[in-house]
Amino acid sequence: MNMERVEERCLAYLKQVQNPLAPVEHLLEYCRKEEDLADLDAAVFLDFLRNHAEIHVLEGPEDHEAINLQIFSTAGLAMGPRAILFARIPTQQEMTAILAAQLMAMQESLGSTFVQAQEAGDLQRADQIRQAMAQVEELRDKLKMYVAHEGR
Repeated sequence: MNMERVEERCLAYLKQVQNPLAPVEHLLEYCRKEEDLADLDAAVFLDFLRNHAEIHVLEGPEDHEAINLQIFSTAGLAMGPRAILFARIPTQQEMTAILAAQLMAMQESLGSTFVQAQEAGDLQRADQIRQAMAQVEELRDKLKMYVAHEGR
């Protein structure tokens, strides 16, 4: 495996991607588009990222945590680890704005999925989505409290 090429692809991707906090699965897909990297192992790749001097990996919630990952996945929202270049780590204010925007987008996506589940008569799925929407609302409240506390 040509890890130098993996490094080149990762750095190029993370330098140009609009959201500097990129899902690792997207970064892996990007690397695998090259023929000689098509069989790049996900665990080896994640270990490489975690040990890279210019890249920081933020772990996502795990299956045993209070967040129901399957609901978010069903709504098309990746909750796994994310990678960011140390050089692109936003300031506290920028990060707060990014998180607020992502939570809003998540709420809107879940809202659309909720309506689709109701229209399809899938009450169990609708209830699961409602629970996820409540979790997002809790996260938004926590973010608001954090911002209010930091503003003092």
